[in-house]
Amino acid sequence: MVKRVPRPPAGHSPRNGRRVTHIRSATRTADSTRDAILKAATATFLAIGYDAASLDRIADEAGVARRTVYNQFASKETLLRAVLDALSHTLSLSASDEAPIEDPRGGLATLAHDVLRLLTALTDVALMRMTITQNSGLQKAVQEFYADGHARGIDAIASYLGRLQRNDILLVKDTTLAAYQFVGLFSEELVWSRVAEGRRRPARARTDATIHEAVNIFLSVYSKLRVFADGKSVSRLRNRLQEPA
Repeated sequence: MVKRVPRPPAGHSPRNGRRVTHIRSATRTADSTRDAILKAATATFLAIGYDAASLDRIADEAGVARRTVYNQFASKETLLRAVLDALSHTLSLSASDEAPIEDPRGGLATLAHDVLRLLTALTDVALMRMTITQNSGLQKAVQEFYADGHARGIDAIASYLGRLQRNDILLVKDTTLAAYQFVGLFSEELVWSRVAEGRRRPARARTDATIHEAVNIFLSVYSKLRVFADGKSVSRLRNRLQEPA
């Protein structure tokens, strides 16, 4: 008579006799601990500045053992870089290949808001200003973070402009240059004036109005169609680039 071997219970690893659920639970705990440390680090850097912050204080704010912080992050600089890296992974842009061709005004406005969110992602510019002004030696890390977000925004807008160009809506010789010009129309007021002067975040109505005007100015230069502010009246615009010399 063959003796039947009982089947191990669900979630049980027959190889080592341990329950898989325990491993998964440990993984979730490790992830939540790291998230808590990163959130505490961001809050601490903003509250007292990078130079005054310490890993011990961040551990206390995160509610974890100090050794836990030291085991995961070798230094305060490493921790700040991890904060920036985590933040960059949470940011996304609207897919430029999904922005509507039939509504260039709406498509540009949506991408502008996304790019603005990327450029101000360092907790409303405060972390950027704190790191730069304190000369803490981490300007490079912040600049890399900004450059990555800025490049992603420029690429997304340039891609959308290319689609509008191919569909005979815009006349753009250099989509990347045009993307830089478009971002410059709203980033000076909504981003850089805040970095340089420490202004508060503008009201949503002000942000919307600035982006709306940026779209109007951009389309007035590059659009093959003259689209008026009411969004209804349309007339053919003779493009200067096609005029005979």
